[in-house]
Amino acid sequence: AEQRAVTNASVQMEQLKASIADRREKMAQGRSLMEKTEQDMNSALKKLAEDKGRSNKVKDDIRGQRRRICEDLNHIFRIEPVPDGKPLQFQIRNVPLSNAEDYGGGVTSGADEDALSAALGHVALLTHHLQFYLGVPLPYPITYCGSRSYITDEISILKDPVRDFPLYLPRGGSSAQFRFDYGWFILNKDIETLCAAQGLKVMDIRHTLPNLKYLLYV
Repeated sequence: AEQRAVTNASVQMEQLKASIADRREKMAQGRSLMEKTEQDMNSALKKLAEDKGRSNKVKDDIRGQRRRICEDLNHIFRIEPVPDGKPLQFQIRNVPLSNAEDYGGGVTSGADEDALSAALGHVALLTHHLQFYLGVPLPYPITYCGSRSYITDEISILKDPVRDFPLYLPRGGSSAQFRFDYGWFILNKDIETLCAAQGLKVMDIRHTLPNLKYLLYV
């Protein structure tokens, strides 16, 4: 009986030795894996720092390119104060565009309709291209057709099934006047969206040209 007990104990001891050796081997493998993981992490951190540096450089390059583009657009479209005009009254390519105090019905009664439509056409073209240069999708897409440009509202709840609104003075009484006023309003909302994307706060969205000038200047 004692011999059997000794034999069993010897077998158990061998099994324990084998188990310990196996655990030591697995621990060594675990340490090797931890060392490899640490090396990979250090390499990844180094690569991350390099990628961040490249990303910051690309951002600076993009910012510089956008600045140059906006300077060119500012030179092409020439948004300038109206000579001897009211404060914040601007013109685009020598075509004046009325501001907040003349917004709405007052514009149609006293302003030259062709000049107003032409000025809004310039604004539409400039705003349409700025969304691509600044990487900011416009909520209200613009279709540029010179002084017969129009803007589309696909996101608002409207009773009118026609979603295109003219950026020129149409014929057709009060209903047509409302569609024009609304089109101008959502055009100003597009400009406000572009300004907000650059961290600029618009005090009055009805100041179409001053807000565009502010955006290009900043």
